[in-house]
Amino acid sequence: MKHENKNNMISFLIFVINLTGYLYFMNPSVAGGDAGELLSEACIRGTAHPPGYPLFTILSHLFIRYAPWHGSLPSYILKSAASRVNFLCCLLGSGSGAILYQLIFSYLYMDVEIPKFDLFYLINVFSAVVGSFCFSFSSLILEYHTAAEVFALNNLLVSLILYQTIRITRARTIVKVKRESILGAFYAGLSLSNQHTSLLYVAPLIVYVLLILWRRIEKEIVTMTMRLSFSFIMGLSPYVYLVISSWYPSAGSWGDMTSLHGFLRHVLRSEYGTFRLSPNQRFKNENSFNRWLAYFIHAKDQFTYIGVGLFTFGFASLLVKCRRNSKQSLVAFVMILVFVFYLSIWNGLFSNLPLSLPMAYEVHARFWMQPNLIYCFCIGVGSKSILSFVFDHVQKHKGTAVYTVIFIITSGLSHFISKDTSVGSDFKTKMILHDYANAILNTLPKNSLLLSHSDLNWNSIRYLQTCESVRRSDVTHVNFQLLPFPWFQRQIEAGLYPNVIFPDILPNVSTGRLDHGNAVLITRFLRANLATRNFSGGLYMEMQSIADTDIGTNGIYRGEFTLVPWGMVYRVLPAIMNPKADLPKWFLQSIKSTYLTRNQMKEYSKVKLRQGSWEYAAMCVFLDMHYQLGIHLLSFALYLAKFLKEEHSLIPRYAQTLKDASKLLDQVHRAVSKSHAIR
Repeated sequence: MKHENKNNMISFLIFVINLTGYLYFMNPSVAGGDAGELLSEACIRGTAHPPGYPLFTILSHLFIRYAPWHGSLPSYILKSAASRVNFLCCLLGSGSGAILYQLIFSYLYMDVEIPKFDLFYLINVFSAVVGSFCFSFSSLILEYHTAAEVFALNNLLVSLILYQTIRITRARTIVKVKRESILGAFYAGLSLSNQHTSLLYVAPLIVYVLLILWRRIEKEIVTMTMRLSFSFIMGLSPYVYLVISSWYPSAGSWGDMTSLHGFLRHVLRSEYGTFRLSPNQRFKNENSFNRWLAYFIHAKDQFTYIGVGLFTFGFASLLVKCRRNSKQSLVAFVMILVFVFYLSIWNGLFSNLPLSLPMAYEVHARFWMQPNLIYCFCIGVGSKSILSFVFDHVQKHKGTAVYTVIFIITSGLSHFISKDTSVGSDFKTKMILHDYANAILNTLPKNSLLLSHSDLNWNSIRYLQTCESVRRSDVTHVNFQLLPFPWFQRQIEAGLYPNVIFPDILPNVSTGRLDHGNAVLITRFLRANLATRNFSGGLYMEMQSIADTDIGTNGIYRGEFTLVPWGMVYRVLPAIMNPKADLPKWFLQSIKSTYLTRNQMKEYSKVKLRQGSWEYAAMCVFLDMHYQLGIHLLSFALYLAKFLKEEHSLIPRYAQTLKDASKLLDQVHRAVSKSHAIR
């Protein structure tokens, strides 16, 4: 058997092992973050938030609608749009681990011929497998390779680009250099049509490859550059999808790509800030050094001290190789360059979320997967360096010494893998977002208007309405975050929100929860739609849409509306002028909605969740539901206390209201003191 075939078989085996593991941990339904939005856009052929992620949307739509193997896969993989795209991400993520193995193995044999099967060959195979599995089964990767997110595809394409860089460097003939360069340019274009952070790898690698080509085919460099440009543009061709999808706007989709200005605005993320992760102004909590430090601390948590040690040896080995004159030294240099370039630009320019906040930290950490590819490349190289040192310096019983070190490394990393996989092994928690959204929809009467503000509510509920049988077409769902954008007017004019009245957008509008501009926008929207009475089921608003300080006695909001907790949202009513007579009937329904929600979510009430995760955020809202109703009941009880001397008939109502409030607030206190949700 040829060495290349043997290596491909090992790579395929790694793919199968990865896929088996990912299927075990795969999300059965919608996950948190952007997953609900990406799935919704794939179902309706819409456009996701900037930069649009066209390649992922196209692949997801094809998998949802036209996957040809529907009859040959287990039902839990095929039962929903989310599970099908989750399976797609498992495939893509498994591929990235297999390519990483090829990347490490190819580097180790850059300047030498692959020998026949011997101990030295075994060392290289083992080292490449170690680097691959460290990446594939780290907890961060497990989370995002088993859910409908763009990161599995990004990791696959970036690993392919790095692998192509090695193939270009070691190519012996001009024809092969050209062929591999053209293929690499196509991969680079594809990667940028999926995730823009790949640019931080693509940019330095383009310079490197052009220098290689200049040295090898100086006379043809202009012609070759044109061919590479064409291949790169072909890789970017999925962006045509954004233009096509914009011709027929979809409710809740982003942007207007029917003009060049609108297209560039969306692709360049102008609404967020082209070179910023968040549209908010840059936080001053951490400087670039602090963010570098945060990355390496996170890497230590991901790969344990054994992984850190192997990375250190591997990185040192790359530095030593850079001083030599060989093809391997060129690859060592470019790996260090890309790793440092990514973290420098990301930490110094793009990253503007405060890492002191758990949710912001988790969002930021997703973008550490890309440098983790090279981190794990270094782990593989470090493993080879240690084993080679033992092989070269142990005079007697070389095989025994090498196998002993292999056993030690394997034992240590097995502990790391078992620790990380145990984090994602609780199948129950992976249904939290699905059941959370379902619980909200189940509390809403027919012909209701639901106003969402956060990604937590908007993405998960929209997924259920768009992609699954829980469509609740009788519930109109509007995202406050989209209202101020000029392109949202096209959706209004297209009649996508029948019976909803949208007020004109005033200057200084804001969608920040605590901002005055947000309060004004919400007030004008509620005023316009309550007046029409187009929604017989009522108006409902996310609890996290407004500042708590704007809510007064008996749930009066800005003097015009009464907010009554209704499960995990507020029901919005015109200001109740006679609370003694009118509020009790609303509180009775409110308590019923709260306990209906509680019964649907109670199985998650004792589960320990990672702070900063979307599941943790959902259960915090579940906890806040009890708190808000308890506070509203307590406020009403204090209001009734003013009339007890004159109206003794109010005493039973006062006592019952106080009892209900006390019970709810006591449950919140016990839950918080035990650091988990309601028991």
